[in-house]
Amino acid sequence: MNRRILICTDCEQVIAGRVEDDGSIILPLADNTCNCGGDSFDVVEASSDPVDAAPG
Repeated sequence: MNRRILICTDCEQVIAGRVEDDGSIILPLADNTCNCGGDSFDVVEASSDPVDAAPG
């Protein structure tokens, strides 16, 4: 089980959840769905590239 960043495919809300070894997702939300009711999520993959968070 790995903690991951997930994005709802319906409303694009970012949610932290757990991804099981079998690919199932466990969310800290009621009914294991997004606040919008969506139940499909994209898993954000980790990047080793540096990120410049400063604007400009």
